[in-house]
Amino acid sequence: MTKKAKLAYDDKTYDMSIVEGTFAERAIDIRGLRKDTGLITLDSGYMNTGATTSQITYISGEEGILLYRGYPIEQLAEKSSFVETSYLLIYGELPTETQLDEFSRLLTYHSMLHEDMRHFFDGFPSNAHPMATSRACFRSSGRSPRSAIRRGWVGHSPTRGTISTTAGTSYT
Repeated sequence: MTKKAKLAYDDKTYDMSIVEGTFAERAIDIRGLRKDTGLITLDSGYMNTGATTSQITYISGEEGILLYRGYPIEQLAEKSSFVETSYLLIYGELPTETQLDEFSRLLTYHSMLHEDMRHFFDGFPSNAHPMATSRACFRSSGRSPRSAIRRGWVGHSPTRGTISTTAGTSYT
């Protein structure tokens, strides 16, 4: 049976579902609050607000916890490479040595951009924001998020390789 919270306002009562998070934290689902009641919430500093549900990330600011797929960020920063952590985020587990070698090889292979793409980077003002530059160059390479989805490349090396190269080049 789904647990509910009740909100009484202006002689009416509203039922709201209680949702449970990864670590048994409970939240009131207020997504329909404005539509149902005309009210919004006030939570200065977002200390009592969960922005989303995630199978990848868990954050508890009060307790100083940041987990990726169940691993503390400190452990990943100290003991895992960027490529290992990327694999973890995409596939849900740390790679074996064989998986890491193949994943790394694919990232390297797909990280190359045609030299003509350099003209795109050169066309931006030197003070352009790197994210805007990277996004524009990534899209102009023909590897937009939508085309990646159509090709089944979400989480796949051609997309990741291009993103890492365009992001890096945007800072130079």
